[in-house]
Amino acid sequence: MLLTIQPTRSVTMRLIKVALFGCALLTGPAWATALSHGEATALASKVVELATRQGYNVSATVLDVERNALATVRSEQAGPYTPRASFKKAYTALVVRQPTQLFIRDTLQKQPEDLEKFIVANIRDSDHLIFLPGGVPIVKDGRTLGAIGVGGAPGGHLDDALAKHVLTDMGFTY
Repeated sequence: MLLTIQPTRSVTMRLIKVALFGCALLTGPAWATALSHGEATALASKVVELATRQGYNVSATVLDVERNALATVRSEQAGPYTPRASFKKAYTALVVRQPTQLFIRDTLQKQPEDLEKFIVANIRDSDHLIFLPGGVPIVKDGRTLGAIGVGGAPGGHLDDALAKHVLTDMGFTY
């Protein structure tokens, strides 16, 4: 004779509540882990506006942590290559987990072979990587939410400065 035990309704409900609570702990609150489309668009727009006031024609791209583009804004006079360059700079900043300007400086101060090793280790991403200043992670409360890339100013150090200025103004760090 096979004996089966039927859980009571209260036991079943408790198990469901525990499971849902566990899922909530694993995923965390959405507001703490993701950039909104509005924030991404505002970041990119403010970079382009600031650059235009300074006389530069740039594009800015914001990526989420999954490396998907959330927003790209291009100055009317920016070169046709700038949207792709800004995407690659943001992508690279996410991969290296620091501003691209710092990564380049630190790598070149060490050994050039380190850069080659990095590229080989990330060969599947090589079409999306670019080793130019102007890519900066977007951090809030110690969590990386994405990255912004800027391309088109007459020097990568200017792209980098534009991104950092706007991030700071909007309450983000890098």
